[in-house]
Amino acid sequence: MPLKYDQHYHPVNFMKITTEERDALDYPDDGTVIFNISNMRNEVLQQGVWVAVTPFNYADQDWFETVRIVDGAITVSGPGVYNLEAETGNTDELTTISGGNLGDRIIVMTTTKALHLTIRNIDDVGGVNILCPTNKPIVLYGVPTSVGTSLELVKVAVVYHPHEIWAVIGTRDAPADIDYLVGTSSLFLDGEIVVGATPGGELGGTWASPTVDATHSGSAHHASATAGADGEHTLAGQVLSGVAGTTTQIGHTKLYNRTIYGSFYATPESTTVPKLIIGPMDCAGTFVKLTIKSYAVAAESAIRVDLHKQTAANEDSNTSTTVFTTQTNRPTIAAASYAGHTDTFEVSTFADGDWLYFFLDVDDSGITVINFSLKFTPG
Repeated sequence: MPLKYDQHYHPVNFMKITTEERDALDYPDDGTVIFNISNMRNEVLQQGVWVAVTPFNYADQDWFETVRIVDGAITVSGPGVYNLEAETGNTDELTTISGGNLGDRIIVMTTTKALHLTIRNIDDVGGVNILCPTNKPIVLYGVPTSVGTSLELVKVAVVYHPHEIWAVIGTRDAPADIDYLVGTSSLFLDGEIVVGATPGGELGGTWASPTVDATHSGSAHHASATAGADGEHTLAGQVLSGVAGTTTQIGHTKLYNRTIYGSFYATPESTTVPKLIIGPMDCAGTFVKLTIKSYAVAAESAIRVDLHKQTAANEDSNTSTTVFTTQTNRPTIAAASYAGHTDTFEVSTFADGDWLYFFLDVDDSGITVINFSLKFTPG
């Protein structure tokens, strides 16, 4: 005869027989255990039915606690295995499990072959707190070795429910009133928004690391504006609508030309001693235009103004350099004229802290006072 499973859990050797040989055994007792070489598993005879050996069908029944359903509820003391009994008859519904703490895991089962037990859905009304698939109550029936006769639950807290619940391990009830952003459609969800496996439209890459297409909203990305230590922006590769390409931008503010105004006596003339010194300049800049004008008309000969630049490093000297290396580019009031100007500078820029020297070359012009304006662009 085959050996019975030792209820004290000492190792035993089971008889190795086929399914055909097992079914030919003469009146085996419940609790008899064999190794079925047809399906390569240990089997135990429970109430006349051969079933696979599991933690729920040992001969020793001390490992579970039997609880009776009262008004649809049971109370558990903590983690463990609970054998359920109906309040009356062989049909009942379990809607509430009280007791236990967050994270507790329990197994509910029934060892009563005739019992038909339903674990109700959380969406049902009446204080239900067991999470089951939507509109699909889980039914326990028969002995615990039958299909669907044991159910593992864990106690969790959910934000969309007003209290803690016992959730089915491995099963998740997705609320039907929430939209779900998913890659592919699922039979287990309602309210799906299917977006595909990868981002679309003007996005690329993956959902974990999306990228933006090189061209979006109909135009290419612009180079980013970077601010230097002096607050000046580099706008490489960008077109500033409505702003001339040569305009300097600092802090997003357009800087307009500035003008220095002044006057000096035309006599005595000198090409070595300056008539006027201006400085130090409070910013760097680029010369734009130098204009000279007199109240009186030049007589028989011209009057010419020369502009020199002295660097900040040489301010403790009288050394300066003309910005007009070509003499004919210097502003001149011709004979019988009142004004002259130039916008051609061979040395066109100056630095912050530089000094400007004005010299005068007069050939008996009859002019006594020269007025001037020097326009420049900062930056």
